[in-house]
Amino acid sequence: MRHLISTQTAALLTGKAMRTVQHWVADGGVKNVTVERRRAGIERDRSLVSLEDLATRIPITLNPERIEAIMQANAGDVDAMLQVGLEFFAEEEQKIAAEWLHLAAKKGQVDAMEWLSICYLNGLGFTRDPAEGLQWLSKAASLGHPVARVKLQAMGFAL
Repeated sequence: MRHLISTQTAALLTGKAMRTVQHWVADGGVKNVTVERRRAGIERDRSLVSLEDLATRIPITLNPERIEAIMQANAGDVDAMLQVGLEFFAEEEQKIAAEWLHLAAKKGQVDAMEWLSICYLNGLGFTRDPAEGLQWLSKAASLGHPVARVKLQAMGFAL
């Protein structure tokens, strides 16, 4: 079975720019499918790429559970985005992990916000940025994340 994902998802999985993924498609190394979509009477083409063709360019091994999480994340599931990020963390691919966590956090996933704060506070995947880390930790705490709340209290911040 061939799994088709967006070029944005492909870029996130490989840690490369979307332009690089597009070059791989143009060179024939990665197969793509163009899908026509209609929304509100407007036609738009969307290029999808084969996850299987990308497998050697993704720095973690793809197993059925990871493929399922990737497909759900590709469909917009924020919990799956978190899971994909954590899979990359488990394999010490922090830069890619942090990008997935950032995507999920921006979409409101509170566990991803707390993890993202760890990334910024410790320079994991991003340049160390304590202010950005505290901002994400505060946002997670304000949304009720219990670990984030405890961490902020331990740092002397009133909630």
